[in-house]
Amino acid sequence: YIPNSTERITVYRRILEAVEFEQLKELKAELEDRYGRLPEKMETIFYTGMMRVIAKKCELEEMEVYLDKVMIRFPADDQRRSLVKREFLHHFRKFDIEILDKKSCFLHFDDYRWFIGEFTGICRNL
Repeated sequence: YIPNSTERITVYRRILEAVEFEQLKELKAELEDRYGRLPEKMETIFYTGMMRVIAKKCELEEMEVYLDKVMIRFPADDQRRSLVKREFLHHFRKFDIEILDKKSCFLHFDDYRWFIGEFTGICRNL
């Protein structure tokens, strides 16, 4: 998709270092303007970047990203974990939530593209 390897690495870095959804949205528009519609592999890289932004915004301890689910580990501090977990689960209650233990859960979904749209809309308020 991006023929120049130096530019490709720069784009990957920008995706992974983004701290706001707006940065990813602007980069995506820039790439589509320059190279055309994103291929599926680039969409999944942006998906990973979005999940990193969410993890930072929600102050999650850890997040493992898959195409059909996301594993979330809430902060270690009991008081902070309780607050983040309550807010997080409230905002994301429309997903199939599997509680693993008091610090972890899975959010299950059928299609990561649908998940991105839903997640982005909800996270604008976080």
